[in-house]
Amino acid sequence: MAQGIVRLGPQMYKCCVGAWEYLPEYLKLKKIKRVALLHGDASWKAAAAFFPEMGEVEVSKISFNHACTAEEVARVGALYCASGAQLLIVVGGGKMSDCGKQVAVDYNCPIVILPTLAATCAAWTPLAVMYNSAGVMTEYNIFTKQTDLVLVDPMVILDSPKTLLIAGIADTLAKWYEADVVLRKIEQKRLDLELAHDMAAKCRKLLLTYADTALKDMSDGICSATFVKVVETNIMLAGLVGGFGDEQARTTGAHALHDAMSILPQSHTTLHGLKVGYCILVQLQLEKRPEEVAELMPWYEKLQIPVTLAAIIGEKPTEEEYRQLANQACFRGSQLYLVDEHITASDVMLALQEQEQAGLIFSK
Repeated sequence: MAQGIVRLGPQMYKCCVGAWEYLPEYLKLKKIKRVALLHGDASWKAAAAFFPEMGEVEVSKISFNHACTAEEVARVGALYCASGAQLLIVVGGGKMSDCGKQVAVDYNCPIVILPTLAATCAAWTPLAVMYNSAGVMTEYNIFTKQTDLVLVDPMVILDSPKTLLIAGIADTLAKWYEADVVLRKIEQKRLDLELAHDMAAKCRKLLLTYADTALKDMSDGICSATFVKVVETNIMLAGLVGGFGDEQARTTGAHALHDAMSILPQSHTTLHGLKVGYCILVQLQLEKRPEEVAELMPWYEKLQIPVTLAAIIGEKPTEEEYRQLANQACFRGSQLYLVDEHITASDVMLALQEQEQAGLIFSK
């Protein structure tokens, strides 16, 4: 197996209450006098109270248009250049972080990410998932440039919708199932792959142990050590799995199925992580591991992660929708083939139908 490229994560990272207060010091250290601030309307309303005073640094605000598309990257990049900024700051969630990272690569600018959610590991990872205007995933760009600084304030995450943290938990759980299906087949692992495998296992262990308590603490407004541990599992530990494992541990079955699901417009309103969580179950059906599906579904029910496609698209899936999703997942070069190089669209259709039946029986 060819040697992968280790891309660990941001150049600098800090997670603690008040972490955002380090930003002015960092800008002074880097002699930055003018920045552009990419933000969403809702995320900025929630985060503005935590954003530090910038002193003499000039701030130009750019509002994000909710989608990481080539058009949005070009628009944000043009506004960044027009502002005369020396650095781009992103205050928001995963799609906005991906857009900002793509801008930073395309326009060769430094970038600082201040995540307002722990719904994905996007703040950590040097990549961007691109979509078209219809919301269908089109590209998966991995960068040679890392984010310069990531600042995580758990109090900001505590103030975010709980459903988004649940989505992050489901997305991070996939790290184990997507990495293990590939790495367990390698008898003599390189050290970087051993580390990726160990970290993926730790993701699963931490989430199955602490997620429920962390979510209760979040509901009660308590920024506990357990809550912070789950936040960092979603952002840092999840990012390190792909950082060490590269294509052998970044995204395989569940994410390939998730990306294929974007062909169904009804799925676009469901959060990324919740769809990935469901796709873990479909991946396990593909692997002929229904006993593990049965073990996970009670935990899914407790966290309100969907176990059927019907729960995601809001109606009973048709035969044609199963077929569209299966065909979309089986394009040449799909990461799904890392699960099994002999998988066919018919196999995917069967796995979807088996999970639908299992989920419906469980939910009765």
